Amino acid sequence: MEAEREVFLHGNKEAFESGKDEKYAPGCVANGIPESVAEEIWNRMANFASYAFNRSHAACYAWIANITAYMACHWPEYFFAAMMNAFVEISDKFKGYLVEAVTRGIKILPPDINRSGRMFTVDREAGGIRFGLRGLTGMNKLAEKIIEEREKNGEFTDVEDFYNRMANGGNKPSSAHLTSLANSGAFSAFGANRRSTLALCERIASSYGKTQKYALEGQVSMFDLGMDSKKVDVPELDEYSIQDLLENEFKALGVYLTDHPARLVYDEVAGVFNTKPLRIHELLTRDNGTKAICIGQIKQFKRKYTKNGDIMLQFELHDQYQSVKAVVFPKNVTAAEPFLVEGAVIGAKGRFAKDENFGDQLVIDCVYNVDGMRAMKPEVLIVTVTGKDSQEQLKQLSDRFPGKTPIALRTKGSGRIYRTRWTANMNSLVFVDKLANTWDYEVAKI
Repeated sequence: MEAEREVFLHGNKEAFESGKDEKYAPGCVANGIPESVAEEIWNRMANFASYAFNRSHAACYAWIANITAYMACHWPEYFFAAMMNAFVEISDKFKGYLVEAVTRGIKILPPDINRSGRMFTVDREAGGIRFGLRGLTGMNKLAEKIIEEREKNGEFTDVEDFYNRMANGGNKPSSAHLTSLANSGAFSAFGANRRSTLALCERIASSYGKTQKYALEGQVSMFDLGMDSKKVDVPELDEYSIQDLLENEFKALGVYLTDHPARLVYDEVAGVFNTKPLRIHELLTRDNGTKAICIGQIKQFKRKYTKNGDIMLQFELHDQYQSVKAVVFPKNVTAAEPFLVEGAVIGAKGRFAKDENFGDQLVIDCVYNVDGMRAMKPEVLIVTVTGKDSQEQLKQLSDRFPGKTPIALRTKGSGRIYRTRWTANMNSLVFVDKLANTWDYEVAKI
């Protein structure tokens, strides 16, 4: 840096004319910059040079980047587990690694009372990355005690064994602990569904409390008589609806793991639009100004006011692992606002904007609620077929009377429905007559 100071201030005329320097630099002063100002600029650059990104620094980063890329290629499960652990407190980065892991075909496994570690770990037997116990709501301290008990005395045999061992060791799980464990799927390996498991937890806690009460009162128990205690029966309850199961899971884990409300709707209604809706992670890779439709769940909904006092709406649109900021400007608020409710799943049509001040966001022009999207679904001609010949005859008939009604096939044995690319003209009396004489059919939305 010091060798360049004089060149920066006054140029290299002498060195250039002597042939020492190949190119001529006139310097700041010759370009009309006061020497005091040039000195100040130089001093700032010199100070920066003391910690600037020099070659040795860049070489270290390049070396680390190569090692990291090699690990991500050859040991992807371990790599992504480590990165998620490193950024678990930074939501955007954590979700970014989660998305990339899933995109690469790595399973994200639910917590398991006998297999989970403290944080994310690789479960080679199950073939994926296992959620850690510390990641459950309210489980930070108890997670350590659970793992200590498991390592000391072996795996838990069932929910009752877990509760009794933890309670007898002075670490009795609270109702909140049990709710997180049951709703996250941590007890699922024991066989019962999540709703039955949570009810079982309540029975076990009540039974344990009564046993402790009798012991304090000095009453004789079956243990004193050398008899085996009777296991608490598992309640036989129907599982939660998929919507309730997912919401309970989200409360326990902070993410939707089994599925996502937006994906359920996406699979049902994606075909009603002229263009295929983009997944949110697909939208985030698009160019500025891309027009798109996304299906997602509303989070962090807010009403704000512009400088002119007009209402505008802001929220985040979420799918299972990603989110995008969304905004509805005043001219579209009246039509959109009735459908914008915290937690609701919507279809959002608009323009993807990359803005230096506001970040990436979807500028929404039109909003569809779930019922509206379902109503847009076209009616389908569902035909019951008995075999290959029956299918071929139907195909030939649809070719003779093409139309706008999609055709789906229902197998006579299993009753399963399969979509086709065939269409038919249901306004043709000839087609309908020939159809009715040969096949059982119905027209419905599927």
